[in-house]
Amino acid sequence: MKILYCIASYSAKGGTEKVLSSKASYLAENGYEVTILISDQHQKALAYQISDKVKLVDLRITEKLKGKIKFIGFFQNIIILRKVYQQEIKKINPDIIIVLERGYEDFIIPYILKRIPKVREYHFSRMASRILESKLPTSKRYKKKLLRKVYEYHYKKYDKLVLLTKKDQQSWLGFHNTIVIPNVVEFSEDLSRERLTIRPKNIITVGSMADDRKGFSTLINIWSKIEQDFPEWSLNLYGDGNFRKNYEKMIQDLSLKHIILQGTSNHITEKYNESQLFVMTSNGEGLPMVIIEALSQGLPVVAYDCYCGPSDILVNNVGGVLVNFGDKDHFEEILRTLINDESLREEKSLEAYKAAKSYALEEIMPKWINLFNSLKA
Repeated sequence: MKILYCIASYSAKGGTEKVLSSKASYLAENGYEVTILISDQHQKALAYQISDKVKLVDLRITEKLKGKIKFIGFFQNIIILRKVYQQEIKKINPDIIIVLERGYEDFIIPYILKRIPKVREYHFSRMASRILESKLPTSKRYKKKLLRKVYEYHYKKYDKLVLLTKKDQQSWLGFHNTIVIPNVVEFSEDLSRERLTIRPKNIITVGSMADDRKGFSTLINIWSKIEQDFPEWSLNLYGDGNFRKNYEKMIQDLSLKHIILQGTSNHITEKYNESQLFVMTSNGEGLPMVIIEALSQGLPVVAYDCYCGPSDILVNNVGGVLVNFGDKDHFEEILRTLINDESLREEKSLEAYKAAKSYALEEIMPKWINLFNSLKA
């Protein structure tokens, strides 16, 4: 079977790209012909390693576009790109087409080559989008809402809309093409009971700093209340973006000495393995890969129960502790408890590793294969 993935660029080191690398490689190594159709890589390096059996095609659409990406120019570009995509996809001749993220593809793929089944992956949460929209200034809020609704209209045109959680599926009741398939995580070695406590006394979190959606400002405030009581512990924030300068100022104003903005890392698994706890105070998620990755490395997790994703992962607080969204006092209390109690960290560490197994490739990929087979039946 020939599988075609469509993505705008394969250069950003995000969860979507990492999951794509795992899934595409798995399929290619198991007899599927897999192609990734990239809108424009802009001559940047690939985000993650991928199987040599996966074929990569860069359309370099920027060279083909005539109008600017707004209003009339945007729709002129769609007309141009429909021909470009149709010609290239005809050459590939896939059995299934999968679109991974918002972009021109949503205005193109559902409307060409109707005989080929088409799938749309949705890597966030509809309700989380609405919640985040509600916090924006009025002008930005209505613009964001309109844009979301435009894309959601096109989502109905796909044969299947793949969501990450059952909880998110409840907010798509008007859509009759939804199915839930969680993200995947790759495992390396088995965990021993001694592994966690011999690591440095680091606490880690990972996420974009493009804005404050990951709630790092909240986390910095929580840490400011406990740092002086645990001088041997450090909080490391991995990520980058325009909002980083705001965090730097907060850290300086609060005179914090054991919190470090580490920037991005090409070896984040190693950073997990240099830590004893993972924390998340995000304002909204889909199914946060960083939590699953942390669990897979035996890291106990303390996370806000934001909409949605953490509650699907930390079921009954196995592998960590779920804190009511916005309850900073309880978050601080749980963090203090885990720092003070080594045996509890060990117990949660073993729970974490076992919990993450349900997101292993061997568990999740058969769900994708079943979907492919059903669409081709």
